[in-house]
Amino acid sequence: VNERLYIDGIEVRRVEVMNILGSLVSGDGSEGPAVEHRITQSWRCFHKWAHIFTSDATITNKLHFWRKTVFRSMAWGIETLRTNDFLLGKLATAQKYMVRKMLGLKRRPLLDCEGRPHGVEPWLDYFKRSMSRSGTEIKKRNMCMKDLIHEERRRWASHISRLGLDGKPE
Repeated sequence: VNERLYIDGIEVRRVEVMNILGSLVSGDGSEGPAVEHRITQSWRCFHKWAHIFTSDATITNKLHFWRKTVFRSMAWGIETLRTNDFLLGKLATAQKYMVRKMLGLKRRPLLDCEGRPHGVEPWLDYFKRSMSRSGTEIKKRNMCMKDLIHEERRRWASHISRLGLDGKPE
């Protein structure tokens, strides 16, 4: 449809995605851009607090702080989206990358038969090992993304239900 919208004689430019109060709303109703936006914003928050996340604090303390700061940014408005397993997977992957940074996991050196280093472990091996370790730390502390988002949705629904229907349409 090539309809044009004018306000006071000025054409309003058509856009595919709008940023409304920190949340992305797309014209086609897809949630992918909104989730990507939240991931980007959560990385900005992570980098803001990187001095804490890369400190000598315990991983338990780092994850507790992450939940109070970075997760708040990641979850902003997410409870209203029709998320699916693919989008939850994107959020969980971002979380694992952040935990990997908190853990300070690096590629391991490869040693020759005499014990001298001659390179580092293959990138794929490092990726599997570090993401598995990050996932283990997340599970150990009951911080799986699916559960965190479910809790956010429940909290949001409770808030909405407390508003009541007093004279409002259902």
